[in-house]
Amino acid sequence: MGCAVVIIDHAGNDVSKPRGTSGKRDDVDVVWKVSRSGDAVSLARTHTRKRHEVDRLNLRREVDPTRHVRRDGQKAGPDQEREEKIEAFVTIIGLIDPPPDLSLGVRGIGELVRTSGHSVQNDVLAMAWKRHKERLSE
Repeated sequence: MGCAVVIIDHAGNDVSKPRGTSGKRDDVDVVWKVSRSGDAVSLARTHTRKRHEVDRLNLRREVDPTRHVRRDGQKAGPDQEREEKIEAFVTIIGLIDPPPDLSLGVRGIGELVRTSGHSVQNDVLAMAWKRHKERLSE
């Protein structure tokens, strides 16, 4: 089980940037701008260290029991676009001829994928390579 730390801060007079030092924003993984209208709460991602978080969360506040429920049908977890990219690169890796040596690291498989004309982010490639190897061992 993991641990999460939430830091709540308020925008200053200029809502386009955080109040105080920019170091506060640099010390966290994700910065969300929260807006509310009635029972609707929206979180818009304005800063992130990783690229797999969703850009926006739309929630509905409920009171019995007290909770927030996603109101736009989005799945929890990685966003669908990233998932589709990972699966596309699992397929691309499977088409490399001759098949890549399974002892290659992410850097090695990255060179093969990129020399075949594809551009991919390292985190997507790492997950695709891991899934490719897992599926071969099934």
